Amino acid sequence: MSCSRCGKDGHNVTTCPSAKERMPYSQSRKKLKRCQCCGRYGEETQTHHSRGRSVNSIKTAIDLCIDCHIECGHDGDFNCPPIKPQVCRITGKTSYWRR
Repeated sequence: MSCSRCGKDGHNVTTCPSAKERMPYSQSRKKLKRCQCCGRYGEETQTHHSRGRSVNSIKTAIDLCIDCHIECGHDGDFNCPPIKPQVCRITGKTSYWRR
């Protein structure tokens, strides 16, 4: 069954990543230079809202390189609900934040 909000499969309107207002993280939050999923160092990272765009909890935020942000954090599609990856889908290893 597809979402009644965005029409995509894999979630419903309750968990739709497009349904809620995005809450930005504070600019004072320091981003890491190491991807917390694959562990690559020196890549530009993006802060990932691992529990959805409206959850602004520092405890659930992780910094991911762009490849991991899309593939591991959103199952290859930004319209999929976000997750906090346990295993990097690119390297096949345990995510760096879990080590």
